[in-house]
Amino acid sequence: MGTIANTCIDFRSSSRTGNASDVATCSVQGDYYVEPGDSGSPVFLWNGYSYDVTLVGMIIGQYGVYYYSPLSRINNDLGTLDAVRTATLSAPVVTPSLAGSNPSLTWTSVPGATIYWVFRTLQDSHCRDTGISVYSTTGTSFVDTQTSAIAVGQGQCPYVRYYVTAQNVTERSSQSTTQFFQLPGGIQ
Repeated sequence: MGTIANTCIDFRSSSRTGNASDVATCSVQGDYYVEPGDSGSPVFLWNGYSYDVTLVGMIIGQYGVYYYSPLSRINNDLGTLDAVRTATLSAPVVTPSLAGSNPSLTWTSVPGATIYWVFRTLQDSHCRDTGISVYSTTGTSFVDTQTSAIAVGQGQCPYVRYYVTAQNVTERSSQSTTQFFQLPGGIQ
């Protein structure tokens, strides 16, 4: 967070690069907090009361003086950027069952997905997370052969819970609904 000091100033970075022609024209100058290595980070405008933000530019600068290139200038140089992109991978729809006494999950194939990630979280008798395990598969099912469950239920401890995400080269889906399995010795 910070305040704007100048809305259109040419930033010359020759002292940093040795090239006097490095100029970011009509940059925005401000007094916000920036650390070395933050160059290239996005700059957002916050409306002050909700979680909504608007992408307005990209950080550039030198020690003690901070600038950002407005998105309009970046678009002029590079063409229109896709700042907000709708996710194309949907979350897998998971169906839980037991394979003998082992938790089993199956899900519908997600168009465009090349791999699925299965997340398993165990909880202790006080319902605190004790760790997470992650498994990958290119198929649409998973049987946890290292865990034994006695019933499918929610809110009983100890239990194990699973969720699945789909992924391809460019993106990962949101997580599926969480599936719960009660473990032997769980609170009845």
